[in-house]
Amino acid sequence: MTRAPGATANTRPAATNTATKTAETQPDPTLGNDSASATITPVSADIAITKTVDNATPNQNTNVTFTITAHNNGPSNATGVQVTDLLPAGLTFVSAVPSVGAYNPGTGVWTIGPLANGANATLSIVATVTGTNSVTNTATKTAEVQPDPVAGNNTASVTVTGQAADIAVTKTVSNATPNLGTNVTFTVTATNNGPSNATGMPDKDRVAHGRTLRWSPSQRNHTTHATATPAHPIVPQAH
Repeated sequence: MTRAPGATANTRPAATNTATKTAETQPDPTLGNDSASATITPVSADIAITKTVDNATPNQNTNVTFTITAHNNGPSNATGVQVTDLLPAGLTFVSAVPSVGAYNPGTGVWTIGPLANGANATLSIVATVTGTNSVTNTATKTAEVQPDPVAGNNTASVTVTGQAADIAVTKTVSNATPNLGTNVTFTVTATNNGPSNATGMPDKDRVAHGRTLRWSPSQRNHTTHATATPAHPIVPQAH
């Protein structure tokens, strides 16, 4: 299509433009060629990006799976589609499986190519969460041949926060030199120095960051048996 200066193909239904000879001094012996038309069909494709993660609070040094979806909302087919998702610090690349195209972990570029109106393309990225700070991972559509009429859905992000808890255990006794046949009290203290909450402690309940558990031991046959006393939640200790 040859476009006249100043003519713009907008995202509208097909339109026909007609030119007609409307005046001439001499007689025209052939009236059938006095008019000519050209039809244009403007194209655009709204590529919407969404992103999810299978676990937003994984344990430190474990893997999570990010799933990125590119959906063509139309109205036209799209070509030359690319999405960029470069893992930030705090995430280490393990593997990637695209439904179409190819993913380059060094650049973060997922080359999709053509994407038909109404079609989806997905990319699964497995990464290791190496720290305990919150890390935001973002996917953005960075290339497309056709104009995109909706720019607000070209980017999607999710945040993961690695979990780790330093449980420090101390133990004291009420009397280190007791008389024979008398009782002593052992106190065992488990303190969560954080940075995360901990689970799986002996009281079978959550121990908040900064929380202390104390055991009240009983004496029987010269053997000390510790039984856990459940803790009440408190705010984390300041460090």
